[in-house]
Amino acid sequence: MIPHYLGKGYIASVSTNNLNNMSKEDQKKLGIYANHAYTLLYIFPNVTDALTNQSVTLLYLRNPWGRGAWRGTWSFNYSGWS
Repeated sequence: MIPHYLGKGYIASVSTNNLNNMSKEDQKKLGIYANHAYTLLYIFPNVTDALTNQSVTLLYLRNPWGRGAWRGTWSFNYSGWS
């Protein structure tokens, strides 16, 4: 249902919880922040990881602060992209 509304130009957002298990340094390293909202730009269903051959759904998010980028699995430099 969400992809339908995104395709019609609706705005959607997601947020992180308090991330108690991550230090602020680890959050900065990964590029995700506790108690922060992100704009949901697109959903990529059924993406296959070239390393594990598993299917996942990816969310393409934008930080409204306009800085920082995800650096974990599935980041732009992830070796599982094919």
